Amino acid sequence: NDKKTHSSEEKIIQTFYQLTSGVVYLHGRGIIHRDIKPQNILHKNGNYKIADVGCAKGVPQDYTHSGTGKSAGTPIYQAPEIYYAESSVLKYKDLRGSDCYSLGLTLLAMLDVSDDFVFEQFKIRDLNDKKARIDEKIATLKLRYNQGPLLDIIACLLNTEPAQRKSAVEVKRLLEQSYPAIC
Repeated sequence: NDKKTHSSEEKIIQTFYQLTSGVVYLHGRGIIHRDIKPQNILHKNGNYKIADVGCAKGVPQDYTHSGTGKSAGTPIYQAPEIYYAESSVLKYKDLRGSDCYSLGLTLLAMLDVSDDFVFEQFKIRDLNDKKARIDEKIATLKLRYNQGPLLDIIACLLNTEPAQRKSAVEVKRLLEQSYPAIC
């Protein structure tokens, strides 16, 4: 059973590394996906790709948007600054960070194989409600994954402050350092 958990954790790391590499690729070309979630991941022959770029947007490095328009993406996977965009001024870095937040929620969903945490099924009343539910799941996962680097990665991706969130490049580097034999 421990061997099964270990191999499934390796598979999750490999998959997440591929997804992170995809986000690095998009961001390196000035593209923000804006709808990263498990349902938008394609799998074939051990390769994982981020799909459904219908919400994707190319933005210049000096982009600034005063959140007056409709936000794109799936609300439950949106970063707080996007979900509450009506009262935010968003910059290019914030938008990249929002993809990273969604990537963190996707990793959380990959690690949590229980049936009681289907993101689409819980309703967001406010940011504190969402954060409390996420924190509860992370606490449960700490028992299974023993405070490993994956949980640290989730924590830095799900930071509610965009300026404190790690970029996809930083997460990719962290994965390579933490799991050199897998990445």
